[in-house]
Amino acid sequence: MNESDVHGHRSRSRAAYYAIANEIIANPLLEGKVSFTDVVTVIEMRTGAEITIFMEPVSWTLFNKIVDLANKEKSGKGPGNYIPALKKAFITLLDTNSNDCAQLLLFLSDGRPSDYYKSPIFKTYEVHKMILEVIREHCLRFGDSLTFGAFGFAHDDGVMFELLKQMVLEAKNAGSKGVFSSGLDT
Repeated sequence: MNESDVHGHRSRSRAAYYAIANEIIANPLLEGKVSFTDVVTVIEMRTGAEITIFMEPVSWTLFNKIVDLANKEKSGKGPGNYIPALKKAFITLLDTNSNDCAQLLLFLSDGRPSDYYKSPIFKTYEVHKMILEVIREHCLRFGDSLTFGAFGFAHDDGVMFELLKQMVLEAKNAGSKGVFSSGLDT
């Protein structure tokens, strides 16, 4: 996420935070599509997974907190291990689950997972299989109350985001809704 190939931003991570702030917070607020009854949790993917914003009501305060994350030195730095981030995201969703609550898990990545390097004995396909198992297991619990979204935040070379696409397909096969998109322009 440290590549500087996004027009108007110093890095992909900075652009991603601004996209979240504008597209998920500001525009829907201005259009009256979200309110303080909607909450957002931001989990940063690194070696582990770190919650940087927890169940913050959608407001201009949240907008500012996300913009602040864009400007923090450590945001978007280091490896992006999918498995710990997905597990933390699903645990967070389970903690906030209710029958009258629609849930969205939006997973952003600019490439392939770094989980391979945690244990060099794992082959690529084994790591992918473990990632898909985490998604299947948890999406079965949520069913269609969950939308699993994956966004590849980079130029796709045709195979760069195959795993993200498989993750969305796995969520759909497990009964959740799923959406995928990619690019540097939201």
